Amino acid sequence: MPVITLSAATVQAIRATPRAKPETFFDEVVTGFVLEARPRGGATYALRYKNQYGRQRQYKIANAADVTFAEAKKEAVRVKGLVALGIDPQEQRETNRRIRPSTSWRSATSTSPARTRSRTTSTSATSASTCCPSSAGCTSTSSARRKSWSG
Repeated sequence: MPVITLSAATVQAIRATPRAKPETFFDEVVTGFVLEARPRGGATYALRYKNQYGRQRQYKIANAADVTFAEAKKEAVRVKGLVALGIDPQEQRETNRRIRPSTSWRSATSTSPARTRSRTTSTSATSASTCCPSSAGCTSTSSARRKSWSG
């Protein structure tokens, strides 16, 4: 667990260096800001902190390939500010994931082409009518209303 001053150049050098097992590099400037380097060259920015109960938590910021070092460090400072205010950012993230989106799955599927058929009601005066078009010999004794699909 080396403690170094992380910069864009050191992050690039760390990612390019082959290693046998995962390694964690801690930043000297922003306390808790870490770079986790994996053996295949991948790396992740994270912030380690203690919540209000003294439990150590880790807030993963982003993959090192997806964001620049400056963006990750800026996000680490922002998250560290939340921790200083007594807000647990990892708990907040987990809570946001548990909340259902504003559009439910029913409204999303109701606009699909399979659900666009409408049901119509027709009345019949005869006492015996066929309840389904493909059934042979199937008759309905109640013929006041017959529902059929159109579409």
